[in-house]
Amino acid sequence: MQLEAEIESWMREFRSGPLAELSTSSFAEYQSAVSALLDEQPKTLQQETSQIWGELVEGTYRFQHEAQLARAVRELELTQVIGLFDDRFAADAPHRRVIVSHWSSQKDAGAAEPSPQKAATMGA
Repeated sequence: MQLEAEIESWMREFRSGPLAELSTSSFAEYQSAVSALLDEQPKTLQQETSQIWGELVEGTYRFQHEAQLARAVRELELTQVIGLFDDRFAADAPHRRVIVSHWSSQKDAGAAEPSPQKAATMGA
């Protein structure tokens, strides 16, 4: 499909363009911004309790998850990010997995393939 081809094209261009051209200093700036967002303390009681309730509802009980994630982001290296892309996302990646699902409304689906009752009344 055309959308899938566009996505593949974007991923090739992203790898050969912005990702390949990303400097270590630019990566460090992004890394610092993301880790700062993750380290940001809740500003309201609602924000704090929603984080806790989310863990309780999911049954994960990882109450320090964002702090751990921030730490992991700070420890990342640019070569690891590029390696992950090449291993999991690139078109020829050895561990790439793709799942595609095409959905259409009943109206659209009916236009593409008439139901047996419609086909009978249409003379098909």
